Amino acid sequence: MDADYIINSVKQTSETLYRNGDADQVERLLYRIQMLESHIRVLVNHIDNARDEIKTLQTELIAKESK
Repeated sequence: MDADYIINSVKQTSETLYRNGDADQVERLLYRIQMLESHIRVLVNHIDNARDEIKTLQTELIAKESK
């Protein structure tokens, strides 16, 4: 997933949820920060899982090569 896509999606969602009269700029910014933090956590989790999978596959490959 593209970083700009995530950022623009969060920005668009915050503008939709917090229209001009519904919230001030601080509330919109806080929402954006919280959503971006959430996306960062998800992406880091995906990276960690991919690293674990790579380690597992490397271990399996080494085991096969040593036979």
